[in-house]
Amino acid sequence: MAARSPGQISDMTWVRMARLVAVAFLLAACSGGGGATSSTTVSSTAALGPSTTIASTSVAPSTAVVTTPAPTVVTTTGDSSGPRVPPSLEGLPVVAIDVDGTTWIVALALSGPARTQGLMDVTDLLDLDGMLFSFDGDTTSAFWMKNTLIPLDIAFFDGAGTLVSVTTMEPCRQDPCPTHEAEGPYRFALEAREGALAALPPDARLEFIGE
Repeated sequence: MAARSPGQISDMTWVRMARLVAVAFLLAACSGGGGATSSTTVSSTAALGPSTTIASTSVAPSTAVVTTPAPTVVTTTGDSSGPRVPPSLEGLPVVAIDVDGTTWIVALALSGPARTQGLMDVTDLLDLDGMLFSFDGDTTSAFWMKNTLIPLDIAFFDGAGTLVSVTTMEPCRQDPCPTHEAEGPYRFALEAREGALAALPPDARLEFIGE
């Protein structure tokens, strides 16, 4: 066997070393690629998932908040042990409210049909002081007196129970019937016999009793 010169040994060594370096680079590249894919997936899921859920669930409760507490029901109209009510109002809850320091017993109109019917065809409120219309939020809806047989006062209150305005409404004898509007947005409208609300002071308040 012929002896190898120093130059030949050095060349063989460099070839082997180059191969080892190439293999090392390939292994490092494969390992690094897998790590990048995993971190991108985790980052995307963690950042978008929870924040989207929190945003969507935080909106709903704010729309359901009512600044004035719900009234305590005294009885349900039609109950023989409760106050006498007109036949057309039977089935509605009857509640106690405080109007500028005076306790009133009123029928409560919460639903669309009850608010539409109102005091139509009523000739005598019997034991009721009036009817309270409660809305889900602030409104500017107008009232009219079509098929309403007795003159009424109506007082509008905002969600905090502060008086917005008062007006008197006469029965409508023929079409077209005039409409009666509040002087601003309101949450509650209280109808009573003519003259019962006309003298309310500008700072009058509506409050629910029993809270």
